[in-house]
Amino acid sequence: MSSIRMGGFSFDDLAIHLFHLQYAFNPVYRQYVDLIYGKKPVVNHLTDIPFLPIQFFKSHRIETGNFAATLHFESSGTSGQIRSHHWIRDPAWYYFIARACFDHAFSPDSVTGFSHLAVLPNYAQNKASSLIYMVDHFISESSGGYFHLNPTGLKENLIASDFQKKAIWGVSFALHQWPEVIHCPPGTLVIETGGMKGKSKEITRQELHAGLKQRFVHARIASEYGMTELLSQAYTIRDGLFKPGHTFKVLPRKINDPLSLEENNRQGVLNLIDLANIDSCAFIASEDLGRVYADGQFEVLGRLDHSDIRGCNLLIS
Repeated sequence: MSSIRMGGFSFDDLAIHLFHLQYAFNPVYRQYVDLIYGKKPVVNHLTDIPFLPIQFFKSHRIETGNFAATLHFESSGTSGQIRSHHWIRDPAWYYFIARACFDHAFSPDSVTGFSHLAVLPNYAQNKASSLIYMVDHFISESSGGYFHLNPTGLKENLIASDFQKKAIWGVSFALHQWPEVIHCPPGTLVIETGGMKGKSKEITRQELHAGLKQRFVHARIASEYGMTELLSQAYTIRDGLFKPGHTFKVLPRKINDPLSLEENNRQGVLNLIDLANIDSCAFIASEDLGRVYADGQFEVLGRLDHSDIRGCNLLIS
């Protein structure tokens, strides 16, 4: 895949520059790198960059530079779980990235081309949810609302002849348990955000999407890959493969050797590069199992053993 050019620089160029910046001004990242490598590593390529284990977002405040955070994201979780935290310098930057990722996946100006209808019962209870912040912004930019307590209102809004396409954002268990069949108007998009959370038996994403196609007839079914620790998102376009936006890239690492990368097309654990994370850490070693392909698309296959079940990015496969 040819390198994406941004302001005359390639993704790789920007990532390497950001590594040097965050090593210098992010004390938690620098301490981790020094402990693992003994000194600052020589970084001439993406494959040379160290990745910070995602658990550090639960135990430390991950910041690059000194700033007064104006927004704070907190992960979802069950009672007693330690949650991840992400402090945001500028909410407008998050909104800009979220819209850019959505438009990249579904065509330019697609945020305002949809009315955004949300069925997100668990996330709505978390006032610091990054997903809720994103959907709130999309609704304010276009139209829509929250309907997890009003299924009749969702159906009426969905089939209303107002000449605007509909995007339904739904936590997976709520969509999976939707009680009736709706014949959706042309152009309807259903976006499952993951998260069964013990509400139903574990199923594959393919099984989930097959069921959603039966409940939301004629709708296009998509998935969102996002998390508290990332500002960027990726969406499935076809065949269950996530397509990263311009600020996001995924590299596979070996399951039994966290410091070594895996080959493309083979199952590994996902290392995430998010250039939008300029104020936290752009290089995150996740706990998601998956495969990465030569064109940069990736699929999510499950979770590493003994890791917490994340609320908004996958189903167990």
